[in-house]
Amino acid sequence: MDESGIDLGRVRMKWRGAESVAETKRALREHRRVEVELPADYHHTLFRHIRPAAPRNEPEQIDLSGGSELIESIAEIRGLERLADLIPWLRDTGATVELVSPMPVITFERRDRRPEHHHPK
Repeated sequence: MDESGIDLGRVRMKWRGAESVAETKRALREHRRVEVELPADYHHTLFRHIRPAAPRNEPEQIDLSGGSELIESIAEIRGLERLADLIPWLRDTGATVELVSPMPVITFERRDRRPEHHHPK
């Protein structure tokens, strides 16, 4: 965290489609944790998509962790299709994905949080 209180190891953004995908890739290359806030109205759709057999009276709470397969599922939802652009990159880097809701947030984090060091050849 710097003197202004900004966490330099974390990026938090609102979902803006392709722009959010590009920003997520950029931040993960820098080994920063990324939190993408989805609009609140995605909560019910996410819950029913992930837990289609859940009883109607079950509280709609989501707290899931995974990898590219979780994004693959979420990207099937209309309006979130651009998340699929992250799948190959998530597989290659081994980044983890977490989805929590209500007030849906997708968190991306590389397993190896250490910055990459490039040595001249």
